[in-house]
Amino acid sequence: SAQGQCPPRLLEGSGAPGLYPNPTAATMWDPDGPGPQSPVLVVGRTDVAGSAATGWTARNRATAARRARREQVLIEHMESENVHAWDRTMATFSHPRYELIPNGHVHDGAEDVLAYWKKGRAVITDQRNELISLHHTDDGVWIEFWLRGTHLGGPNPTGNRFKCRMAAYFEFDDQDLMTLERVYYDQTTINNQLQGLVQVEDD
Repeated sequence: SAQGQCPPRLLEGSGAPGLYPNPTAATMWDPDGPGPQSPVLVVGRTDVAGSAATGWTARNRATAARRARREQVLIEHMESENVHAWDRTMATFSHPRYELIPNGHVHDGAEDVLAYWKKGRAVITDQRNELISLHHTDDGVWIEFWLRGTHLGGPNPTGNRFKCRMAAYFEFDDQDLMTLERVYYDQTTINNQLQGLVQVEDD
């Protein structure tokens, strides 16, 4: 990639219109080091000797703050799901909507989404998620996670367990509340485990 071929460095220039104070330098900054956040562009001015950058734009601070808010909302969403605190989970949305890619099902609006949550937990009563990784985009957040559970409810509970590695994309509004969770997973993996055709290995 271009970034791999050209390591980030301070770049001098004659300034850029539309930014105040008029910047003369730019560099890439990773706000959380080895953490999940992506590097952001930081621009500012250098002093006469060119040894110090001042006047960093608020744009990058705002980006870091927005990502932190979205991450906090997402973690609250996942943790409240695990304990069936549906009021808390619902509060992470401004408009709740799920799109389940493998089966094409869409659940839209508070009433439909709440029924979806409760229906699933009536059969898989201990269903829980475990975050694996998180990545921010300009408009949302991607995560990978484990979904686990045991068939303990319904008319003919088998006691069989399932464990599936899944991915989901979350979109957010201007207030950093969710407007969509789009979920990707392998339905066959879950079905085979719940039917006892494939055993779930202990961690």
